[in-house]
Amino acid sequence: MNPLDIPAHLRDAGEARPRVLVVGDDARRARRVGDYLSRQPLALVRQERGDAALGRAGAMEASLVVIESDAPGLAATEFCRRLRAGGGTAPVVVLAATDDEVEQVLCLELGADACLPRDVPERLLWAQVRALLRRAPAGGAAEGEPGSVRAGDLVLERRALAARAGDRRIELTPHEFDCAWLLAREAGAIVSRARLREAMCRGAPDAIRDRTVDACISRLRRKLVQLDGRPRRIRSIHGRGYLLDASPA
Repeated sequence: MNPLDIPAHLRDAGEARPRVLVVGDDARRARRVGDYLSRQPLALVRQERGDAALGRAGAMEASLVVIESDAPGLAATEFCRRLRAGGGTAPVVVLAATDDEVEQVLCLELGADACLPRDVPERLLWAQVRALLRRAPAGGAAEGEPGSVRAGDLVLERRALAARAGDRRIELTPHEFDCAWLLAREAGAIVSRARLREAMCRGAPDAIRDRTVDACISRLRRKLVQLDGRPRRIRSIHGRGYLLDASPA
């Protein structure tokens, strides 16, 4: 990995070594994944239990977390939910125990950035880790991107992953925020599902399905409707994608 691939905010004392937390108790898998990642320019930390890893992720300011879906103490779905609810923004890669699409979608909806099969080839896992680290937020925006965006009364702030409509705060999951950010930035224009997938998975769109995008947009639309009763603020454009209407109510 080229050190220049790693954002400056993830470099520790001038050394490009993102802190990656690997969570799970399958010794064989942990050894396979850990040994491979340990050969990369990473500061690797292993933790068997999900509940212990939750506190560890914050204490070590993890740059990224790789967690088995059925990690003891706290499964990946609950780990993601609690991490995001507590304000944690570290990208999370879930290694799924099965190819159950429902489980994978749930992980993504609760805040995971990617959900891969447990037997994922090491090179593919590393490619996913690289993609997420390159696009990890510096507590703010990517280079050249504004720290906030406004579309009508909807305001989004990247640094705090915060959203509000007027003076009312909207609680969004990371994926909902990513969709809202792109729609607000492109307000009045159609945004394709492909672009939304890329935004949700930070440059790794193959880890997100169209139905996951649709479910995320449905939840986002529902939350906005609860605020202002405008069901057509986010419009579905058949066969093309979605459009955010920023005109006054």
